[in-house]
Amino acid sequence: MQQAPRSMKKHLIKLNSEDFCKITEDILQKGHLLRFRANGRSMAPTIIDGDIVTITPPAADLIRTGTIVLHRSPDSLHPLLHRIVGIKHKNGAVVIFTRGDIFCGHTERITTDDILGIAVEVTRRGKTKKLNSLRQRLHGRLRTARQNFRALARNLIN
Repeated sequence: MQQAPRSMKKHLIKLNSEDFCKITEDILQKGHLLRFRANGRSMAPTIIDGDIVTITPPAADLIRTGTIVLHRSPDSLHPLLHRIVGIKHKNGAVVIFTRGDIFCGHTERITTDDILGIAVEVTRRGKTKKLNSLRQRLHGRLRTARQNFRALARNLIN
């Protein structure tokens, strides 16, 4: 794990969700990396509130089950950082299902156009961890399978 640069704190700015989406899209469309402080708990324990997440521009070969993507929320402009839990090809279109690691039930249904970028690193307490390694992707797939099993079991019980 690498140490995060101390000078990074000087470059943090706060944005509302709409401005964040616009700036993020502009930066990533130009091929640059983006780093931001995560806000929320939906991706715990992989990404927790306050972690610094590095995002790369979206690439077709990285859009697969287990990948963590930054995408527009289907019902609003605010961005979500969630894991791809399923991909379906329907009538020539690609439908992608995402969900936070901490949630067992609710999934977002998005398209590739909704994806702003791919999460590739997370920095916590000065240590950086790669998110797109084979180990991390397998870990994500196992977490997704466990959530799906729990949701199925809950539906069978009720």
